[in-house]
Parts: sequence; structure tokens; C-alpha cells
Amino acid sequence: MAGILAPVNLVALWFVSELYGVLVAMLAVGDMVPNLFILIWTRGFGPEMAIPHLIFWPPLLALILWLRGTGVGAHFALYFWVLFAADLVSVTFDLREAVSLAAKRTRAK
Repeated sequence: MAGILAPVNLVALWFVSELYGVLVAMLAVGDMVPNLFILIWTRGFGPEMAIPHLIFWPPLLALILWLRGTGVGAHFALYFWVLFAADLVSVTFDLREAVSLAAKRTRAK
């Protein structure tokens, strides 16, 4: 999944000159720095990486839905739907991972 998510979200940097492009890019790639620290801390991919996604991507998904009627450029609008689909699938799995992680941490106490 990371082989799809990272490139799709990084493409947002291409559209920073578009209306709301900076905000979309910040939300699309904003999870990468926290996830870099999580990768180092956990020494690999783990369920903890879901947490930054759940912080940055639900507002991004809401923003995409709001922006669809604002007259953004055609290429940016097409990219919205690719980004929306990829991040919606990821957020669905991330929510499951976060709930599982919270349950595991609660049982460990």
C-alpha cells in the first residue's frame, strides 16, 4: 500500500500553485514527517503509522469534497479523485489499525 500512497500524496506538491494547492499539499504530505520518526522508533512499518494518517487525511478528504465545486483546474480536479480514493481506502484501514492498537495497549496494562 505504501508503494501507492506515497507517490499519490507526493504528487500534491506539483499542484501547489493551484487554488488551495498549498493546503492540499500540506495535508497530503503532512503525515510523512511523523511517520518517518515512527519508522525509526519501531524499526519498520507498524500499526502506529496509522495515527498520523488519521490526523491529516480526514480533513484532507473533507477539503476535497468541499473543493469539488470551486472551479479548480481540470488536472487538479482529476487528481483530487485519485487522491481521495487512495486516502479514503487508507483511512479505512488506518482506523481499524488504530482501534486494534488501542485495544492491544489497553489489554497490556
